[in-house]
Amino acid sequence: MCIIIIKEKGVSKPSNEIINRCFTNNDDGAGVMYLKNGKVQIDKGYMKKKAFKNMLKQKNFTNDDTVIYHFRLATHGLTAQGQTHPFPISTDQGELCRTRLETDIGMVHNGILNAMEDDKILSDTMMYVKHVLNPIKDKLFEEDMSQLIGKTSIGSRLAFLNKEGSIIMTGDWEEEDNGLYYSNDGYKWNRTTGFGIEDYYYGKGVKKWYRVDEEDDKDTTSITRADRLNEVDLMDAWDKSTETIEGKQIYEDSVTCPDCENISYNPLLNYCYHCYWEAVNTVEQEEAICAHEDMYMGNMY
Repeated sequence: MCIIIIKEKGVSKPSNEIINRCFTNNDDGAGVMYLKNGKVQIDKGYMKKKAFKNMLKQKNFTNDDTVIYHFRLATHGLTAQGQTHPFPISTDQGELCRTRLETDIGMVHNGILNAMEDDKILSDTMMYVKHVLNPIKDKLFEEDMSQLIGKTSIGSRLAFLNKEGSIIMTGDWEEEDNGLYYSNDGYKWNRTTGFGIEDYYYGKGVKKWYRVDEEDDKDTTSITRADRLNEVDLMDAWDKSTETIEGKQIYEDSVTCPDCENISYNPLLNYCYHCYWEAVNTVEQEEAICAHEDMYMGNMY
């Protein structure tokens, strides 16, 4: 359900391994916000890991930069460039969807904002920005305001950056010895493409499988998305995996896909979930663009 990395001034940027892992585990688009020319710069809408890493290479952030990274795993709204984070504090839908802009305050979110009404186009974060944050944007960085924000976003992690370089964080965060902050522990593990022992539902019908270490009965770090697989597809894949390994193991770690270069290819099943999702999301986005042409044509650059 997304992950945020906060790199304050004086702290080294996250490693290439961390960037790869965070994008692979949260592959519905990424973006950053940082300070430049007295403004918060937002650069987002990177749906491919390679494009995102090329952008980071070009910007070449140093220890002197304050940077907030966001990697999205969609639960509400469309899976599209304009839905990726960060967002400015605004009610203007076009501005919220712009992939490059400068603003006075930017924000990112990790979690689910259940108090927001469902919207087929806008994500829960975008709804929260429009209806909760925008009316109080001039007071966001006042003392004790973070406590008020926290009460309206229980269970979530939010981060704000203003043009003065101040950062507000709400919710529970993980701090590493190197000074980086993470909104959850998803940077520690690699997601696999196997089918695990139990299943549960999260967000907008996203079905995930996780494996359990039989030796200590603890959840391990391998989680995978299998949203939109119907029961026939699931059983075919399950039968193939159990037949191949004689029922002794029901998952296999991912390796790099030769087509998309993401760590999302399962050699056991001969299946890349990232390529599959790209095909599914392309169809969905084309349908959405037809239905909401004005919104998308102005904000997909």
